[in-house]
Amino acid sequence: MSAVMSPRRIFVILVILCGLECCSGQRAGSGTVLSILQQNNGLGKFASLIARADLTYLYNSSGQFTVFAPNNTAFESISYDERSEIDSWPDRSPQLQNFVKFHTLINNRLTTGDMQDNQAYQSMASNGERIFINRRQRTSSFASSYFGPTVYFVNGAEISNDQKDLIATNGVVQGLSRFIGISSIKMAYGYISDPDNPKVQTSMFYNLISRYLQEGYYSTLNELSNRDKKVTLFVPNDEAMAKIPSSKLSYLQQNPRILNNVLKAHIIPDRVLFTQYVNHNEGFRGHLGRLIRFRRPYGDQVYVNSEGVDASIVRGNITVYNGVIHVVDHLLGYVYNSVRETITQESPDFNQYLNKAQPDTRNALVQASGVNVFVPIDNAFIKLQGVPGVNLVSDLSQVDKMIRFHILKSYQDIEISAIVGGYESRQYRQTMYDGWNVTVYNDRNESWVQGGYVKARVVRPDLKAINGRVHLIDSILGIPYLDLPMLICDDLWLLRTYDYIRSVGMKNYLTDDRFTAKRCNFELYGYPPGYDYASNSYDNSNNNYGNNYQQTTFNPYSQQSNSYNPSNQVSQYDMGTCSGCTFTFFVPNSTAIDYFQKTSIGMKIMRDTQRLQYLFKRLLFEGRQISLQRLSNTNHIFTAKTGESIRILKSMDRDVKIQFSGVTANVISMDIGATNGLIHIIDRLLYVQEDLTRDVSRGADVRYSLLVIVTMAIGSIFVIKNRMF
Repeated sequence: MSAVMSPRRIFVILVILCGLECCSGQRAGSGTVLSILQQNNGLGKFASLIARADLTYLYNSSGQFTVFAPNNTAFESISYDERSEIDSWPDRSPQLQNFVKFHTLINNRLTTGDMQDNQAYQSMASNGERIFINRRQRTSSFASSYFGPTVYFVNGAEISNDQKDLIATNGVVQGLSRFIGISSIKMAYGYISDPDNPKVQTSMFYNLISRYLQEGYYSTLNELSNRDKKVTLFVPNDEAMAKIPSSKLSYLQQNPRILNNVLKAHIIPDRVLFTQYVNHNEGFRGHLGRLIRFRRPYGDQVYVNSEGVDASIVRGNITVYNGVIHVVDHLLGYVYNSVRETITQESPDFNQYLNKAQPDTRNALVQASGVNVFVPIDNAFIKLQGVPGVNLVSDLSQVDKMIRFHILKSYQDIEISAIVGGYESRQYRQTMYDGWNVTVYNDRNESWVQGGYVKARVVRPDLKAINGRVHLIDSILGIPYLDLPMLICDDLWLLRTYDYIRSVGMKNYLTDDRFTAKRCNFELYGYPPGYDYASNSYDNSNNNYGNNYQQTTFNPYSQQSNSYNPSNQVSQYDMGTCSGCTFTFFVPNSTAIDYFQKTSIGMKIMRDTQRLQYLFKRLLFEGRQISLQRLSNTNHIFTAKTGESIRILKSMDRDVKIQFSGVTANVISMDIGATNGLIHIIDRLLYVQEDLTRDVSRGADVRYSLLVIVTMAIGSIFVIKNRMF
């Protein structure tokens, strides 16, 4: 047998070795964990802390380390107080060394492949402060069954997908997308009695449970002090406790069994749940055996609902030895206010209007049980300023009508947090106003209620009262406050459509000239990141709206190749204005626009402003508001702005279509009201082959502005002169 391997055998061995490396998903590093940190452009700040702490010898040594290093972006986003504290530590100081060591596991090479959910590890910090690991598959939204990639968390900070499993000769580096502070060595119960952070004020809750839980109910407290248990604990701050009437607190103090259940309503046992880990509208089994539900509608704001009480997490992710504490703004599990008392506390303005309502309207809120009401927050009333026809100061009949739109008929109960699915799973409830319904549904990680042609965001759902439920909303039902263009522009999913409506000269025509409508957030604050129509003409540096929403909503523009830029085009086919007009407009969403511009017909029409305007006018009905919910379940024919007959096919409330010449679009959201009409959102434009050649000047209503006329005249003169020479 030859000692020299054949080329074929060498090739096979190399393929096997390559396969093993690919299967492991890792690449052997060429240096120590410190070298990896220094070589990675995004982890240099943590490497500099190691140098400042005089620990380079440790991270270059032959041990085995797992380093959880906040990346540079994480350091840049920390608060001023946190940054000041780190900067104040002297070089080589025990505080700085302890901070660095806290981010390190010794004698452990922990890759993401080895991580399991709900694990705890002792860090290298002086007191063995703990690090908690979580992993899960991230879903696209609570209304979707789609599961995304597996994500990993360290004390609530997500491991960056681009900086995970960086293998070194002496360990592994995991880059963190968020900053994490050192965990407390105290148990949860000990922490709320004496918080490490003086800004955490929880003494009133601690005094309540420590003084008045009598013998026989100590076991719950013991669980909060057990080193071998894991716990997620919600703690109302002193401000929340101070809001509770003294008589209600006395009742708890005198009833330890009820107080014990209230305490249990604040506990999720055997789990360590950080706010970045939870999905929107996700529930976990609480100590009482029922779900404690989280809501993450947008950004970093997180709410929790336990035993019918909804609270905002005002200071979250306080890591203690046996779990995590979230400070909240309400005492959970204890319902002590009536519906009217809740309204008085949460919306003083709406409460004042209630005093003007008819007696039977007011009495509907003080029934012994079965009361359900949607309550506009105070900011909702600001939206009505200047809206024509609105007089809530002296028109008492209008006030009473407005209030009745918000109150459901007796025992029309609805638990919004329990609704699963999107708009297709919407639920209807009957209001006190003349048999009108409200529609409640989920969409894009938020809950909505629609009534009286107004779509309102549910800011805080399911506030339980002793005689019913209160749901806080951000708009007034029954009183539209935006005109058609601003209503379209106000919805992220319709923004592209809004741009094209503007570019083809229809915006002014659809504007309600009776007042100046509130400008939509996109025009006020800039366009969302990645929306390249805006990149050439809009300053995106003050993008407050986008910053609030970009973390929780999928940006439909970021994945598209936009070859057209309607924002920069001036239409010579401007339709002018339409004073006092009323419209119904079937508005294609942005996905419909994206699809259309990639079709063979669409690619041609998108370059022909007048033809594109014609397609939009095919979806526009002037002189009437067509409410799809109030249409009978049959086929209807209406005449569009183009003069063409458009068929509306309605088999039931959940199945409505619009059709032209055999081409059908689905109505995916309906009856959203403006001050001058209604819109219905559809999933495609209605177009046929003949649209490439038909005479689209018919009924075009072309009205040239003086600027356009002058521009065209100058252009004509320029062309003539060029021809002469």
